[in-house]
Amino acid sequence: MARGTSSRRGSGAGNFSVLDAAELAEASYHPDNYTVTKGRITKRLNQDHVTAHMLSDGILLVPGSDSVWDYAKYNLRPFRIGGKKYTLSSGDTGKALGGFWHQGFLAHAQVVFDSFKSTPPRMIIGHSMGAASAQILSLLWDVPSIGFAAPRVFLGDAAVPAQPLNLSIYRADDIVGWLPGEKFSHAGKSVKLNIASGLPRHKMRHYRSVLTNSAISSDVPQTWRMG
Repeated sequence: MARGTSSRRGSGAGNFSVLDAAELAEASYHPDNYTVTKGRITKRLNQDHVTAHMLSDGILLVPGSDSVWDYAKYNLRPFRIGGKKYTLSSGDTGKALGGFWHQGFLAHAQVVFDSFKSTPPRMIIGHSMGAASAQILSLLWDVPSIGFAAPRVFLGDAAVPAQPLNLSIYRADDIVGWLPGEKFSHAGKSVKLNIASGLPRHKMRHYRSVLTNSAISSDVPQTWRMG
């Protein structure tokens, strides 16, 4: 059961197993159906096509898209939403971060931030669009995050301002990890799993199966620090 520090993959004090994070990311879509999350949720968010769950140990789970409305409202809007430009210089966040961020993902992250800002998490774990939000939220809250099947969120090179907070993991055969294009980048440390199955492999079960293969996942840190 994933509960912070784990001995499964050589974790130490203040570290979190990446395999345990993958287990939680898979459970985040139906947390009441998984032993690893059932009974551990202290607060839920489900509004504006955004879902998130806060666990009792301060870990925030942010699943990805589960409807076409999610794509229409967030995923497919990298540049503008209704003529408004969202930035990370908002007084609501208390953070001033320059550059251009994917507008849909930034709007998605803002919904999560507003819902949980009174009790910020110790760590964020996300999948797909949730992994996009995790990259942004880790900067707003100054807490570490792990994202799987993570899209790119920053127009340019965001590696420096986000390190060492965020870890983004994506498969070479998962197109989502390359979106919205090469001009965008992941925020923080990104690791590509070099595997080509010939099929789209985006679901968390596909990521979990590869992470247990040391020949493919050798570049993935076994653990990531907790806040």
